[in-house]
Amino acid sequence: MTTTSFPSNSELAFCVWLLNYKDKILEYGPKCSLGAAEISATLADIDFYIFLLQEFHQNIPEKTRQCDDYKQFMVTGYCHGDWVHPTSRVFPNMPPVPAPGIHKRLVDQITRIKANSHYTETMGHELGIISTAEISAIYTVKQFVDVGNRVRKDILSYDYEGAWIDSHLNGADWAFFGE
Repeated sequence: MTTTSFPSNSELAFCVWLLNYKDKILEYGPKCSLGAAEISATLADIDFYIFLLQEFHQNIPEKTRQCDDYKQFMVTGYCHGDWVHPTSRVFPNMPPVPAPGIHKRLVDQITRIKANSHYTETMGHELGIISTAEISAIYTVKQFVDVGNRVRKDILSYDYEGAWIDSHLNGADWAFFGE
């Protein structure tokens, strides 16, 4: 698996989004059943994510593969190389280090917020979790039925690599089909 690096112009825009989400999650998180501990953990994740995108990435005199691997490790929860953890001596204002996998936790939280019965479109716009771009139509769908009533769908859209899928398992309510 390859690691990705963020272009500097998108990092700035992403930091602005993170700061907005951090501000608005305090208001909308409790309305969507997020507890105080989860909101505090999200705030800590965002602080460290912004640190990674701004100070850590930009203030390393020599960009090394180990620094990129550390950033990848903290954001995604995995990397393929050896990484170097930043020290407080180099970064005296470094926020507390959360568990690796910040991006996945944010995506999972946004998914749960959108699935909450108290979620509104206004909340989505305020949190910045509703895209203003038009969603492309699905181009093709291929369905394969496997042993034990398992279904695999290959969905190809013009611009997207994924789809939101709801499931209705064993008579339960319809819910997001995730991990």
